[in-house]
Amino acid sequence: AAWKEETKTAGLGWFFSDFSGPFGNQGKTEQHVLSPLVGEALALRVALLAAKSRGISKLIMKSDSLELINTVNSDNNIMEFYGILHEVRTFASSFSFLRFLHIPRSANVVADNLA
Repeated sequence: AAWKEETKTAGLGWFFSDFSGPFGNQGKTEQHVLSPLVGEALALRVALLAAKSRGISKLIMKSDSLELINTVNSDNNIMEFYGILHEVRTFASSFSFLRFLHIPRSANVVADNLA
């Protein structure tokens, strides 16, 4: 996600890839986003929904937001985005395989450019 503090707008970007390479590149803009972390959580949620709508059942979600990945992988809740986190965890149960991994920003250039 990319976030503009002055407008509280976030650009969300995600893509899928397999052994053939990237596909399904998408971006979306969200208004009234309170923080960069909320933007990252929204991007994760919308990417999960996009994967589900494509019929993808096995997925490794990667994000350069360490705080988001640590929160999703734990039992912790952050009130700032509790509802989004609950939805992400609920959607996660519908995949036969799903992992959330942190990657460095330098490895996330495609998604960052889409955002």
